[in-house]
Amino acid sequence: MIYRFVRQLALVLCVNHPGLCIKLANTMETMRHLWLKALKISHYKAYMLIGLLILAATPVFANYGGLSLEQILFFVTLPLTLGNNRARRYTEFTFVASALFLGLFYLTHVYSIFYMGFTLSILLALMLTPKQPGLLSYVLAGISTPAFQYLFQVFSFSIRLFLTRLAGKVLALIFPAIELAGNSLVMDGVSFTVAPECMGLNMLSAALIVAISSLAYMARRFNKRIGIFLCILFLLATLLLVIGGNISRIILTVLFRAMPGTIIHEIIGLLVFSINICLPLVMLAVYMRPLYSEKRHEAPVIKQVTFRKVFFLFLLVAGSALVRQNHVHSQAGTPSLHLPDMQQSITKDGVVKYSNNHALVYVKPPAFFLGADHHPFICWRGSGYQIANENMVQINHHEVFTFELHKEGEPVLYSCWWYTNGLQHTCSQFTWRMAAIKGDAAFSVINVSAPSREACLTITKQLLN
Repeated sequence: MIYRFVRQLALVLCVNHPGLCIKLANTMETMRHLWLKALKISHYKAYMLIGLLILAATPVFANYGGLSLEQILFFVTLPLTLGNNRARRYTEFTFVASALFLGLFYLTHVYSIFYMGFTLSILLALMLTPKQPGLLSYVLAGISTPAFQYLFQVFSFSIRLFLTRLAGKVLALIFPAIELAGNSLVMDGVSFTVAPECMGLNMLSAALIVAISSLAYMARRFNKRIGIFLCILFLLATLLLVIGGNISRIILTVLFRAMPGTIIHEIIGLLVFSINICLPLVMLAVYMRPLYSEKRHEAPVIKQVTFRKVFFLFLLVAGSALVRQNHVHSQAGTPSLHLPDMQQSITKDGVVKYSNNHALVYVKPPAFFLGADHHPFICWRGSGYQIANENMVQINHHEVFTFELHKEGEPVLYSCWWYTNGLQHTCSQFTWRMAAIKGDAAFSVINVSAPSREACLTITKQLLN
């Protein structure tokens, strides 16, 4: 009935208004042509796949605390590194590497491995669009990887010791009475600690991302291409600027007596990061223009990207949300210590706790050699303590980390920690991970804390023996 009514209405319109019917027919044909053309344009589908990849990865990001600042900066600055080069030189490498990373995540459950697989999947999907990822896109993905931040945190203590000593030598030229104590500078009885939360140190990845963004923007503006040599040179210059900026920040902090938590302390950090690091990077990217390479306008298409490959990676990313445990974790249990005068208890995470009225000892289970170790600072900070006066000392010919724990309303705790497998004691991340790869006995973290320095050192000596 309705169909017959529509036909009669159309017939009346065509008889009485033939011009209107012709216009409607032409409009319908134009819309049909545009729709079919849109369906044939691959980059519309690519953007849909990118959106699906991000949605599929969201549960995994949520399980690991969400995206960090460096990862957010990766997505914000990635468009600057894209170009019109249709060569797709890294197509096969990107697909294979992404599939391997995502597959390894199913076995290891290491967040950095998933993040690398996910970012490479995004780059592969972008190869279906007119804007192609280049060398800087891959460098940007590597810098924003959580493993990069973790490696920096692992070696940050040694870096902070180096920076503190260097700043101390400079300040000694002005204030001969200044003293050096671990990662702290003491002047007129006031201690200034170089903490990992300091702006310049904590923003190393952000500085490198600013460097890559500056290079990419200038290359696009001058219609040039960035080579691998120039990229490495620019990143090395960035590291030097970060080191110089941190030394400047330490010196200014001591000169102005800017204690942590004060406004002037934060202002010094922001000014140093902006003026000593970001501004020189932008200027350097401009003045290095003669080193930029000419674009290759007629590069051949080596390998085509197919939706099948990207969709396969999407399935791997979506399945990653179901991975709940590490299938290649260490089979070794947490070792027990002979401390008869202490009460023993075991937490649900496998941490063995020994305690009495005078001391507290934690023995943390062995970590997977590709994963994060059980760093005491994370646990103590999570319990509301502040870390102060970090140092590395020799006890019974073994190196151990020492530090103080401060919490408002509670007495100061003195603490020591190191890695051990019962046969070897070390403070080196490299040493225990290489030993784990070789198949040696698993290393655990020993953390001794006491209300007095003497008690802490006494128990530490006992355990090291």
